[in-house]
Order: sequence, then structure tokens, then C-alpha cells
Amino acid sequence: MKQYAAPLEYMPHIREKYSALGYEPYQWVVNENPSPLHPLPRCLKECRVALAASGGIYQAGQKAFHFRDDTSFRMIPKDVDPSDLRVTHFAYDLTEARRDPNLVLPVNTLCRLESEGIIGRLIDPLFSFMGGIYSSRRVLEELAPAMIRRMAEMDADALLLVPITPVCHQTAGLVARYAEARGISTVCLSNVYDVTCSVNPPRAAFVDFPMGYVAGKPGRPELQYRIIRNALELLNESDRSGRIEILPFRWDRNDLWKNNALKTGDQRRKRTNVPQYQCEEDRRLAENPSDGRGAGEPAENPDINRAATPG
Repeated sequence: MKQYAAPLEYMPHIREKYSALGYEPYQWVVNENPSPLHPLPRCLKECRVALAASGGIYQAGQKAFHFRDDTSFRMIPKDVDPSDLRVTHFAYDLTEARRDPNLVLPVNTLCRLESEGIIGRLIDPLFSFMGGIYSSRRVLEELAPAMIRRMAEMDADALLLVPITPVCHQTAGLVARYAEARGISTVCLSNVYDVTCSVNPPRAAFVDFPMGYVAGKPGRPELQYRIIRNALELLNESDRSGRIEILPFRWDRNDLWKNNALKTGDQRRKRTNVPQYQCEEDRRLAENPSDGRGAGEPAENPDINRAATPG
């Protein structure tokens, strides 16, 4: 059997980066106790499945996310025109996600699974949030309750979470644990193994790809389909909480991408509570949605000015 390099360890890398910048060590969430585990109420082909993605995706006409522990979320119709999707985040390279939003919001794949009868129904709208939330308390007190309450109102049976950055993986795992305790079965995609292990979500599917490509490679819909379908199949597993299934996909033959993945300098953008629009036209549409393209206000954000751990 082909042997590959072990998954990258992001937690010590980020700890060392913060130390070099003069910050106190970041306190990652460590959940030693298993999460509640809620079995699907019916077979997957009859279930209503929600999608929540952490890559900072919004629709043209909506208010953009900001970069300082933004705990709001956006709801995006599943028939959205891909040209109206925007991606904004402070901690990963946005280039390919903007070219192929299905890397961070796999709506095309899920609509195909719905049409094939693999899932009963993809809940409309989709949910999007800014997963780079360093305050785990705010995730559990603000984001998770508000978002899961809306999903429950839509009678969600299951939830697929798609995180992007290391801190996004922590946020997604916390949301998954919260949802599972309230009767929604969850599965998290992951390509940050150590953070996923630490936050200990109910179920996770690990794909050993670079950051920003957790749902596949750009322009490769069949690969994206296989990854998402494999992840959703874990929803049928309800015998052991904390299971992380390593999916059989590799970025390249010898995992060469790992050689330089953690050697780049600090490329994060400034963390600010000012909405970060992908383009100025988006700002105009959000502030003056007179042409009918406005897609609704974001969920209430109680206090975007609270202190947060440095990022």
C-alpha cells in the first residue's frame, strides 16, 4: 500500500508564529470528552441536509464579512448564480476559491446529490459564516445558537460543515458538537487533522489536501463529488463519536505540496471590524440594493467590537 507523508501539524506551527509576533500562545480548544452523537432519523436519501461553509462566502448584494471575530452568518439561495458568489477571508489564498466557489461552498455537488436521490433534499438557503473566530466562547454563545436555531426551524436532519483555515476547523467542530446535542446529525470535512482531533467533532472526513481545497481541486467536479459523497456517507455511522475517516484522495503522487506549505511568511490580512468587500460594486449593492439583487440582511451580530485573541 502506498505510504504518504503524515498530515501537517498546524497547531504547533501557528503557536510558533504567534510567539514570534509577540503574542501569548493561542489556546486551542481541547475536547477530551466525546461529543453527543445523534443518529439520522431516517435513511440519508430521505433526509433534509443543510450546508454551512466557513470560508467567508457572501452573495452580491449582501453585507460582506469583517475579519475580527465576525459571528454573523449569511443565507444564500441554493440556485444562486455562481457569478454572484463572493469570497472574503483574512487567512487563506482566495484566488482559486473565487474562480471555483465549489471549493469552499460545494453547492453544485450537493444539488447533484439531491437530483440523484443520494440525499432527500438540500435545504434552501445555504449557510455561510466567517470561521476565523478566535473566541471559542463567542462561537458557542453567538454563532452556533443562532445558526442552528434557523436550521432547526427548517427541519434539518443533517448538516455538512465545510471549514477552510485551522481556526475555521475549530469553529466548525464546535458548531457540530452544538448541533448534535440539539438533534441534528453532523459531519465535518477536514484537511487540518490536528485541529479536528483536538476539537473532537462527532464525525469528520479528512482529505489530505492543501488549505483552501478541502472540497477538492478547482475545475474538477467529479473529484469534488466523490469527496462530498464520501463525507456524507459517514452520517450513517452512529456507533462511535469522534470518528475521523481518512478519505483515499491525495493532492499529488508524493505529497510534494507539503514541503513548502508551512514555510511561507505571514500572509494574513489585517483583522478589522470593517466589512471586507471583494469589490467596490459589492459595497454599492449592499448599501443601495435598488436594482433588486440584494440578498437580504445578515443575521444579527450582537457586538462586533468585543476584544478578541490577537490573530
